[in-house]
Amino acid sequence: MANENFSDMFVKRVSIPCDVNTLFDYHTKNGALERLIPPWSGLSVVSQTGGINDDAISDFRIALGPIKTKWVSKHFGYIHNRQFQDEMIYGPFKKWVHTHSFIPEDTKQCIIEDKIKYTPKFGKLGSRIFKKKYIII
Repeated sequence: MANENFSDMFVKRVSIPCDVNTLFDYHTKNGALERLIPPWSGLSVVSQTGGINDDAISDFRIALGPIKTKWVSKHFGYIHNRQFQDEMIYGPFKKWVHTHSFIPEDTKQCIIEDKIKYTPKFGKLGSRIFKKKYIII
């Protein structure tokens, strides 16, 4: 799973003006995925079972231009108020692991870090398409 070699990695860190417990709890609530996915991303939630806990499954539909495909992720690495991870088990990449980390700065501020390790199906072209489409999310 997370120990495999990947061809690319994307990391985004954002400082959020709230405590880490509140931010983590927001991600555990029903409908969090729908609220967090930007409307321009072409990604929509089909179903989700188990929230963000280990072995939870999220089923998505993603539009890649005129082509729509399925994306299924399985969660692992859950540590309450610290992190959760998801791995694509079916979808448009060869490999994809997304780690969501929650880092307290003080009692009123925290950092959310998204680290995505991936290998595109279409080599450098697939990497360029990903970066162009998803770096803006």
